[in-house]
Amino acid sequence: MTGLLYTERRGLLEGLGLAGPAWSTPAAIVGHGAQVWEVVRDAGLEGLLAKRLTSRYEPGVRSKAWLKIKIHHLADIVIGGWIPRRVAG
Repeated sequence: MTGLLYTERRGLLEGLGLAGPAWSTPAAIVGHGAQVWEVVRDAGLEGLLAKRLTSRYEPGVRSKAWLKIKIHHLADIVIGGWIPRRVAG
């Protein structure tokens, strides 16, 4: 099955009906990227894994057709400090 397109492999996987207390088939969403990005960001998740629908499986590597898109949480901050003044004695 490694020569099949992602969409074909995904269809076969979903057809197996895998679900149990220790495993599941994670949901896949095709399209609606902007809306999915907002939901993932608002939920505080790490990011998305985007896969080219025509990609083939490449054993042992993360294919360049699969992109991990991380959500970076940024903040404007100021770091300050001081050194206590020594009193002459």
